[in-house]
Amino acid sequence: MCTIVDYVEIWHTPQDIATVPELAIQKVLRRNNLTLDEMTLIEINEAFAAVVLVSAHEILELSEKDLSQSECDGKCICIW
Repeated sequence: MCTIVDYVEIWHTPQDIATVPELAIQKVLRRNNLTLDEMTLIEINEAFAAVVLVSAHEILELSEKDLSQSECDGKCICIW
């Protein structure tokens, strides 16, 4: 089970669309005074794996975690 604490809508130019999940995650964390290291799991439910990988790269630069802690249950790509 999980707790959904918030959600955001983010718009970005088409050439930068792959960074939208990362921007949304950062905005939700900021609004709720949370950090990435406090998260057990961040799920990016995205149809294009490349978008998840680009966002994961940007997100993980801000955290002690890495992609070796990734988990996937077959429905999406999850970061740790």
